[in-house]
Amino acid sequence: MMRACTCPGVWMIKIRLATILLLAAILQPAFALTPFEEFLLDTFEPGMTVEAYTLHAAGNYSLVGLEGNETYLVDASAGKPVYDRQKIIDLLVEDSKNLSGYQAKVSSAKSLQAAISSARNKNEAQCMLLTGTDMHECTGKDSCVLACMSNPNCATPLYSDGFWEAILDWSNARRKYDATLSSYAQGLDGISSDTAVVEQKMAVLSALYDVTQNISYNPLFLNRTDEGCSGKTIKRCYEYCPKIDYSASRIQTERQSLAALKNAIVLAQGQPARADAIINASGQHDDYLSTRKKDFAEMRPKMASDLRKANATASELSLKVNDSEIAPALASLANYSAQAIATGDAGRYREALAMNREYQKRLAALNEKMAVDLLKYSRAIDKIGNVSQKVQKGSWLLGNQTAAQYSADLESIKANLSATPATLPQIAAAEAQADAIDANVTLAISAKATDLATGAAPVPEGAPAGVAVAAQAAQAAQAAQAAQGGKLPCMPGVAMLALGAAALLLRRD
Repeated sequence: MMRACTCPGVWMIKIRLATILLLAAILQPAFALTPFEEFLLDTFEPGMTVEAYTLHAAGNYSLVGLEGNETYLVDASAGKPVYDRQKIIDLLVEDSKNLSGYQAKVSSAKSLQAAISSARNKNEAQCMLLTGTDMHECTGKDSCVLACMSNPNCATPLYSDGFWEAILDWSNARRKYDATLSSYAQGLDGISSDTAVVEQKMAVLSALYDVTQNISYNPLFLNRTDEGCSGKTIKRCYEYCPKIDYSASRIQTERQSLAALKNAIVLAQGQPARADAIINASGQHDDYLSTRKKDFAEMRPKMASDLRKANATASELSLKVNDSEIAPALASLANYSAQAIATGDAGRYREALAMNREYQKRLAALNEKMAVDLLKYSRAIDKIGNVSQKVQKGSWLLGNQTAAQYSADLESIKANLSATPATLPQIAAAEAQADAIDANVTLAISAKATDLATGAAPVPEGAPAGVAVAAQAAQAAQAAQAAQGGKLPCMPGVAMLALGAAALLLRRD
């Protein structure tokens, strides 16, 4: 992402890009642009959110972002994008290191040993002289007493309760301090690039800080101004040696600096991936620039053609269906199309092409709605026609008068539906009416067929060939069953006749 919050130049570039576009349009060719401004003008469009950040690196390079995404690394002096991957990586690494104070942190880490050694040397040497440890090493009671006795000043407090022990504690802590500091100084070269080395040195500094905390509470250095040393107290505060600067605060500060150095190294190590993302974004935007005018030129006639087709479909639909949502949707689509064209004509190709994608979605939704409306109308008309055929084919069972009534009702439904463009509720109501008549006709035919099969009714005139034979066969089967003492279950003959009648009625000529 662009560093919009940390780069003062970002907002200047945003404003200046708009100014460039305005002045270039008014004053061309008198208005002279810098190469970088020419790049911005050629590469980006009005309405785009463009940010620029000047790299903290050698040369004059800027990172340019589009809509918050880093898109180009530009040689601002030449006004040309940089596409060389290694060059981009080097510039990004240099920038990240300069921003983080990387070099200063590395130098501070490498100079720490000398700095804190210098800070402690004067007073530490004086205390060693006062305790005699400059002459004799203090490693236990005897050696510590011997050291102290070598300096007349030390002989007086020597037998004070805990004095030689304080010398021993300080001597041990000093040796530990030296060893820890020496450990820190070893292998410092890797600290500039290896986070594992940085972490190891941070751990050493933590241990070194703990040592300094212990030394600061040694009775040799505590005086009457220290907490617990004045008034009636059992705390030992000999005030024998001047306090020694073991750089506790500097060690802590350096540890924090190492943590920041680690982050800087991690950031620098992440620049190759960042460079790849920039190169990818540059390629994508370059591809867009190479096709945007052609894409817009193709978009204009297609929009017009699609709109004409939609209007033609709407006109055809309006002869049959009255959908109050179609006309406003067409008007909105036409207005949106005009806006998209005007946007592209103003040079805002990306915005216009995005509007075209939205236009196609709206157009597809409208076309689908009109197709569904027409399907509902056609389905209702087909339903009425199918039921009418069923009535005609079954008229020999229904009787002419009943069939004529059904036919008249269906014709009335169809006439009402076709007289004027029908609303969607009217279409649904007509289909429901046809379904109701269909159900009634099916029930009536079934009842008549059953009567024929049982002999309750004679075969009517006009019945299809074979119906009389089927009826006689069904009645004979019933008689035979009855002669054998059977009752009248749901007989095969009845089922056969009913199925035969249904087949005749549903058959398509």
